[in-house]
Amino acid sequence: MTGQNPLDRFVEFSQQFKDEVNKYLTGDSEPSELICFKVFRSQLPVIEQALEIAARMLGSDKWRRYLLEMIAADFLAGASADEPNFVLEGIRRLLPFLTPPQLHQLIHTLDNILPAGVEARSA
Repeated sequence: MTGQNPLDRFVEFSQQFKDEVNKYLTGDSEPSELICFKVFRSQLPVIEQALEIAARMLGSDKWRRYLLEMIAADFLAGASADEPNFVLEGIRRLLPFLTPPQLHQLIHTLDNILPAGVEARSA
């Protein structure tokens, strides 16, 4: 800190103090940023539904910021549309969330749309 002017030292101290208060109040030790952006009311149901589904998958005790991070990570994991299995991988990730009747309905649908001689289910 030697050689810094008083204003720079004050700004640095203020930031450290703010970080310590934030750690005390939230229990978070990781530095954070507040991100604000505008969404339209028509977009809220989709956003809320995505957060609700993520909470069911990851645990409802998780912070919304964590849920948003996981939604973004999942998007990035499947976002490479150049890969030949892009759609298949997306479907594969969703299959565990289907109920048995939904799985049977999916198999029935595939049986009806696949070319002759190709079966949706293996023997």
